[in-house]
Amino acid sequence: MLLPVSQVASLVNSLNLTWVDKVYLNEIPKEEPDNTDSTVMLLQETDSSPAYLANSTFKGVAMGV
Repeated sequence: MLLPVSQVASLVNSLNLTWVDKVYLNEIPKEEPDNTDSTVMLLQETDSSPAYLANSTFKGVAMGV
């Protein structure tokens, strides 16, 4: 199973957005902030918490990007 950020990156890449030059997962490379000629998109995980509680245990994980 792909991580949620990888799934969203695949979706964004399949949209062929003309205004996005590069898509990065989790962090932007150190050399990229100096580049002012391209538009980059950073995708990060924003939520990773237990979900679907039943019988005092969780049955899944809520994840957000």
